[in-house]
Amino acid sequence: MGNQIDTIREIIDGEAYVFAYLPPRIALSLLSKIIKLIGPSIGAIANDADDGEIDEKEINVGEAARLLCDRLDENEIMGMINTLLSQVTHEGKGDVIKSFDVIFTGRIRHLFSVVKKSLEVQYADFFDGKGVVEGLKGLAKNSPQAL
Repeated sequence: MGNQIDTIREIIDGEAYVFAYLPPRIALSLLSKIIKLIGPSIGAIANDADDGEIDEKEINVGEAARLLCDRLDENEIMGMINTLLSQVTHEGKGDVIKSFDVIFTGRIRHLFSVVKKSLEVQYADFFDGKGVVEGLKGLAKNSPQAL
């Protein structure tokens, strides 16, 4: 592998982004914050699984969203998003953090698509190579609140 940092190029909504990995200590710190933030929501999702399997039709989205919103702090969320996107480059507009408003004004759905991809890149091995949604379902199945 040498000194070369692996990157992943991804087209999102017709725009090219290059994702590089966060340094491991920063990635671990961010993952800890993410888990603390979404833990109760994951537990709520897991508790809705009567048969131990999480079926999207059985998820109490309202309860999970309420628990998540109770824990939201806009400064903390922006800090996590800034950290998560700190290693992302937009081909054409450069550093995503420096061009944040230019890239995402009026495009919140696009922002969340880029954030989702960054989560997948940073934590693919944590989620066993599954996407973020499938990985969170797996966490919910094994959540202490679900046991």
